[in-house]
This record gives sequence, C-alpha cells and structure tokens, in this order.
Amino acid sequence: MSQSTVMSEFRTLPESGELMEGVKLTLRIARQAGAVDVCWFQPASSALPQIRQIAPQCSMTPADRSDCEELALWFLRSGQAQVISPNVKVDAALNRLRATRRAGDVRGFSAWRIRTDDQTVGALCMAQFGAAVLSADALRCARDATQLLSIWFGAMHTALFDEMTGLLERGYAETMLEKALRRSQRRLEPVTFAMLDVDHFKALNDALGHPAGDRALAGIAKRMSAHFERAGDLVARWGGEEFLILQADSGHDEAVDQIQTLLDAVRAAEIVNPDSETGVVTLSAGVVSFQPEPSGGEVIDPGQLLGRLVKCADEALYQAKQSGRDRLVDAGAIRWRDVQNRSSQGEGARGA
Repeated sequence: MSQSTVMSEFRTLPESGELMEGVKLTLRIARQAGAVDVCWFQPASSALPQIRQIAPQCSMTPADRSDCEELALWFLRSGQAQVISPNVKVDAALNRLRATRRAGDVRGFSAWRIRTDDQTVGALCMAQFGAAVLSADALRCARDATQLLSIWFGAMHTALFDEMTGLLERGYAETMLEKALRRSQRRLEPVTFAMLDVDHFKALNDALGHPAGDRALAGIAKRMSAHFERAGDLVARWGGEEFLILQADSGHDEAVDQIQTLLDAVRAAEIVNPDSETGVVTLSAGVVSFQPEPSGGEVIDPGQLLGRLVKCADEALYQAKQSGRDRLVDAGAIRWRDVQNRSSQGEGARGA
C-alpha cells in the first residue's frame, strides 16, 4: 500500500472530531501494508489510550499482550527514533527483557517514535509472531503512518489538553475517569481521587499579576506530571486553580502518602506568594478512594460514581481549606455497597 493510498483513505475522515477513529484507521492501514500481525499505538503516558489493530487470523494471549507492551515501553525509554528487530529472541539489545526470554509468540518487533511540539506522545509499534524482515514498502508505509499519527495527536493535544499547564482538559478527563471506574469495577481494583486547590491564588494574582499566577500554575502542573507518571495515574486541570488526580493500581494509604509528598514538594519549591501565611505557594487537598466489591455482575453507572467521588473529594478539600490550608484531609474509602445504597435511594449524582 503506497503513501498516496494511506493519505487518500486518511482524508476520508472529518478534519475535526473523531480523532481516535483516525488513529485506528491509520493503524489498520499500516498493519495491512506491513503484513504484520499486530500494529498498535503505545502512549507515553496514561493520558492517552493504547490502541491496537490485530490481523483477523491472529489471536493474542495475555502473555503476548504483555510482551508487546514491555517491548514498546522499552523503546519509549530508550530514546531512539526507531528500532527494527527481525527477531527479538536473539537481539542482544533486548536480551534483558522478559519478552525475549519467555517462550512466547512475539518475534519481530519494530517501532517509531511519535512526536508533537517536540514532545514524545507515544510510539507506532508493529509485531510479528514469526521472525521476519519488513519489506521496503512496509517500512515506507510505517514512516508515513508515523507522520500521520503525529498530525493526529498534535490535533488531539490542542483539543484535549489544557494549553497553559499541559494537563488533561476537564471534559476529556471525565471520559478517561469514567473508563478507569469501569475498569475498577470489572477488575475489583481500588482507585483514589484527589481534588487539589492552590491556596490564596487570588491574592497571588492581585499582588504579582496574572502572568505570575499563570507561571505558578504551570510550575505546579509540571511537578504533578513528574510526580504522577505511572500507568495508573491521571492528572487534570479541573478548572481555574483546581486540579484532580486519579491513582489506580495503588492502595489508599500509599495514594494518600503520594499526595502528601506532592504538597510537600510544592511548598519546598518556594514559588513566591507574598500574601500567603508562609510567603510561598501551597496546596490543599481532599482525598477519597473507591473500593469495589463483588456485585453479582451489577455495575454502578461510571458517570454517577464519578460524580459521587468528586463530590466527596471536594468536600474533603473544603475541610482542608477551612482548617488552615496547606494540608490534606483524608475522606477514607467509599465501598461499592455504600454508593449502591445511595443510588437506590435516589441520589442524583453528577456535578461536583
């Protein structure tokens, strides 16, 4: 499949909206042109989803999926622009990875780095279940697809990420949060929400001007992104000087400790706020966890559950503000039956 074919099929999509569908189409074309078994987008952070296209004749085991992800994450950490390995089992550069030692199906692996605005957003990856060398046409198509994905994700970044802080914009964050809550209920894994607010932010703007306030928000966001970079972490600008953090794959106590460490780090950064009690920018936080339980297949509506958790975290944040700021209030854990009981009594939910 030539570059012109890729471009003509790509242009059949609308120029705005349906961005994920454009990514899926590009991956499908690249997989077909490369005659590979699996082609996928591996995100560099949890803010974007992994998207995968599998050849119709193939079926991937959980171990195969794990091997593909390990190879892709190794590539992203490597800093290389591309890697092409006809057989990962004998590739000396990969011999420390579990995927190369396990007697699994993945053999051929290739990847290309996707960048927008000088930042890595992820990788275009291809895998084969037998050792093979990609043809020249397949390599050309992969490079074309990488360029197209860079365009798409550049558009996504504008539409889905807050321009000032680089964090997720609230509307898109709600979609990702609801997906995380569906996954939490399906896997019976806890999630922790934290609402954070910059203390005395209006006073900072009044004293030093809005550009100083903007710089403070950007500095806080940078520390948040560095602090919460695991696959189960999600950080969003919720509005104004308020932020939301989701932590999955961690216990409640560990999540609370992580939030407290962030508060300490922001205070230690000594971002000047002359009208605060400490003379520097500080944060207040409210934290709550959701603990799913076996429910006989019954699932709480993710939007309703999100509204309840955000409300609880917001109430805890208010308590932190009322009790002196620059502190965390822990609202504890909400269990599945607690939310379900309130739902059956007619509690409406969305809107914190």
